[in-house]
Amino acid sequence: MRRMLIAVLGALALVLTACAGLPTTGTVQPGPQLGSDSTAPDVIYRPDGPQPGATARQIVDGFVRAASGPQDNWQVARQFLAEDYRDQWKPEAGVIVDVLADRSYAEIDDEIVLDVTPQATIDEAGTYTLSDEGASVPLPFSLAQDADGEWRITHAPDGIVLDEDLFRNVFRSYDVMYFDPTWRYLVPDVRWFPTTNALTRIAAAVVNGEPSPW
Repeated sequence: MRRMLIAVLGALALVLTACAGLPTTGTVQPGPQLGSDSTAPDVIYRPDGPQPGATARQIVDGFVRAASGPQDNWQVARQFLAEDYRDQWKPEAGVIVDVLADRSYAEIDDEIVLDVTPQATIDEAGTYTLSDEGASVPLPFSLAQDADGEWRITHAPDGIVLDEDLFRNVFRSYDVMYFDPTWRYLVPDVRWFPTTNALTRIAAAVVNGEPSPW
């Protein structure tokens, strides 16, 4: 009993000593905001928004190029969308990585269709998969003019398209750790996320995501 009392008093003394060392004056130093990274990405692209008088094709092209700016949940890209559609588009549904020079546009049945040849794809979970060579994918965009006569996109495929050069700067690979089936070992699972706000995306993958099937 005496030994336990001495141990408790000793621990209490350590606590009080530590508290005495805490600063009690000076200005408040706020920590980082929830959801923000402590380090900024190496390169930040700030794409242009829609320009007055732009044609339907120019609006689609500007929207696709604005995928290089994931800041504020792709806020610039959403400016190319009709106001009542902006919250419906899901940019994080996936990524098509292509070659910029291989893109082509066409007008088909009152739609602007962007034809891309994927080099790779990233799914909603951030898993990177190489694509079959030569297999092109058509991406249709519906548009309408708003009250000011400006073209805006009323429907677009979910996800984004990034050419391979931009992809290397906007996205980065991260090791997300999951337990093995025995719950004894942590196994790294490589995922690709935008460098902007990457820590929040990694935390969401760990808490709400699942390991790859392999």
